[in-house]
Amino acid sequence: MELPEAWKGSVHVTKAHLDGKDENKENDRVTKQLYNFAKREIRKLVVADSDSSLVFGIIQTNNHIESLNLGSFRAEMWLKHEYDKAHGEIFGTESYKSALNRLVAKAMFEDSATETIYNRVAMVDRVIWYDLAWKDWKAIRIDEDGYKLTDLDETTPTFDRKQHQSAQVMPSPCDFDALEKLCDLLRIKKSDRFIFKIHLISMFIEKYPMPIMVITGEYGSIKTTITKTIKKIIDPSNQLSLNISKSIDDLVLQLYHRYVAAYDNVSSFSQEVSDTFCRAITGDGNSKRALYKDTDEIILNYTRKIVLNGIAPTIDNTDFISRAIFYETNPINEEERLTLEEFNQEIDKLLPFLLGQICNILSYALRNYGMVKQQIKFKPRMSDFAVWGETISQGLGNKPMEFIEKYKDRLEQLSLEAINNFPLFGLVQKIMENQTPYEDTVSKFHRLLVAQAENEGIDIKSKYNKFPKAPNKIKYQVQSLRNSFKTVGIDISIYQYNGREGRFPRGNHVIKINKLGSTQEVAKVSQPPTPSQPDQIYEQKEPKLAEIKTGGRDTMSAKIDSFSGRDSGRDDSGDWLVSLPENDQIYEQNQGGVDGRDGGDKSRTPSPRQSDYWGTPRDIFDTICGLYKVRPILDVCATPENAKCMSFITEKTDGLKQTWDKESWCNPPYSQIGKWVQKCWLEHEKNNITVTALIMKDETTAYWKDYIKDKAEVYTWPHRIRFIDPMTGHKADSARFVSAIVIWRAKKNATDENQ
Repeated sequence: MELPEAWKGSVHVTKAHLDGKDENKENDRVTKQLYNFAKREIRKLVVADSDSSLVFGIIQTNNHIESLNLGSFRAEMWLKHEYDKAHGEIFGTESYKSALNRLVAKAMFEDSATETIYNRVAMVDRVIWYDLAWKDWKAIRIDEDGYKLTDLDETTPTFDRKQHQSAQVMPSPCDFDALEKLCDLLRIKKSDRFIFKIHLISMFIEKYPMPIMVITGEYGSIKTTITKTIKKIIDPSNQLSLNISKSIDDLVLQLYHRYVAAYDNVSSFSQEVSDTFCRAITGDGNSKRALYKDTDEIILNYTRKIVLNGIAPTIDNTDFISRAIFYETNPINEEERLTLEEFNQEIDKLLPFLLGQICNILSYALRNYGMVKQQIKFKPRMSDFAVWGETISQGLGNKPMEFIEKYKDRLEQLSLEAINNFPLFGLVQKIMENQTPYEDTVSKFHRLLVAQAENEGIDIKSKYNKFPKAPNKIKYQVQSLRNSFKTVGIDISIYQYNGREGRFPRGNHVIKINKLGSTQEVAKVSQPPTPSQPDQIYEQKEPKLAEIKTGGRDTMSAKIDSFSGRDSGRDDSGDWLVSLPENDQIYEQNQGGVDGRDGGDKSRTPSPRQSDYWGTPRDIFDTICGLYKVRPILDVCATPENAKCMSFITEKTDGLKQTWDKESWCNPPYSQIGKWVQKCWLEHEKNNITVTALIMKDETTAYWKDYIKDKAEVYTWPHRIRFIDPMTGHKADSARFVSAIVIWRAKKNATDENQ
């Protein structure tokens, strides 16, 4: 390389100068100098247990000891300041960074201590350390003997101070109920105060999962003020509330950098956000990439506390709901409202005493936790909160187990509120009201669910509820709601059937529902035992019974013998017992004059609306029973005058709203035939009973396609039926339509087959 003309003869330039090697040597010398200086000044190197690239130095500066993240800008400024103070020299920025990086490498690959790095609160060996974030690095130590101010050093937990953190006031002894005064200022409902006080104190317990605190209420109910105040009490900051980050990586960092993450004006959030919140409070950890182009993954392990508020949060994720406690606020009258300055003055006056009361309660809890834990058998999802909550409750002077009972009630209420958008929850309870354990394929269960939903008047097509639109949507909801079901005594699960005994098609998913505590064997479709006495909703009558022996499907010989009332389906010889016909005629004739009774009124032909009260002729009923081997015990839509069974349901008690727990007969009101056909199939599926219906034959209708086709036996009656006119008690003219007998026949379970 040729030298510039100006350099020739004026300086001695070597090849090393041209290559930059002398400069590199100088930089290496400076880096080594700074490294050795920093190494002497740092009392202890600590590697974070959640990320081995995160290294802290415990240093002494300004007459106190503090911890320093060696990868931070503050660490660089510390080294620059301390070296300049000691030697009066300042070097280039890269030299300080290189010296600190060398220290980090030493800590990572040599025998440095690996510890948990804490944020604001630490709990180690039944001692709570609360970092006051003062400049002289002091903390409150809370143990079984009380609380005291102490210095942080290399023997105490290592804290990572964040830029946003603010200093906390020193707790003061308290001789009044500061917690109650706080509830007054925050206008917490009287019904919520018991749980709220305990919940607030529990959030100072670092290593255990505590429920998310959710503040709800209408506009003007100081939700934001409550949220910020809770943050100020536990983890003061110059940023008392946040918005939920759109990026999950950013959300993870929000949570990681704050002991209490307080979110304002939340209206909804995604499933991914919900999962991130749940992992944050349980300490399961969240992952993120180290850099945008980096494939390395950093697992951030932390246990955090979360507070959020909104006017009406549409939180329908059951995992989130089961890990939260909701508090509803009331709007404030204008004359009662304080200015922000007045409110802050009141809180600032109260805060030292409030912290003093909380520290005393925490000391009591640490002292009695082990004893109380042994007494508690109740283990909800947030079981640690249950134990600590009961211990804190007793420290507040409440009766033993009073918190547990109130928390149980709260969880039950929460479960009911949680499933408002999940019709599956209520529908399964309805199905299981009079049901023994249920087990069948998910696709069949979905049909049962659709019928039950329509019977309950639920709009299954609405986008505003969470009705499972297809069988494959049921599995997720069952998994999400399983804990909620347990709170109402139902265990529900789904598994894939791979058996060879033929109970279900191999590979199909099967749903299994049990009432908790039930020891009954599960059948493919369960059948409840026939009660010895009909339910009170049934009215009773005692018709005579007769024996009809059938010789074939289209012809039958009838032998009428009088029987007193019997409640068995067969007599001693095995023949079927049916109700006594009104005459000997087997088939109704279409020709005029002969109706088997007193003659018909030919002027009255049933129309669809009038036919709601037209009765089935007794001889037609008896023929159906004998011909198709059915033995109805319950007439589900009858009047006392036209009931065909010993037990019957009238219009007043409404068979559509009742459970049919015995073999049933249905001649439905034709103005609502679709609802009744659906109900017939539903009760057959739910209770495994035989249901026989006499209806208009119309295979073009939706109810026929949905609930009859491929689901029931169908027989066309050979003649137009002359129904009984309720006004005259006699048969009217022949109906204008063809009638069909539809039979949803009970399935045999394993016990029946063995017998």
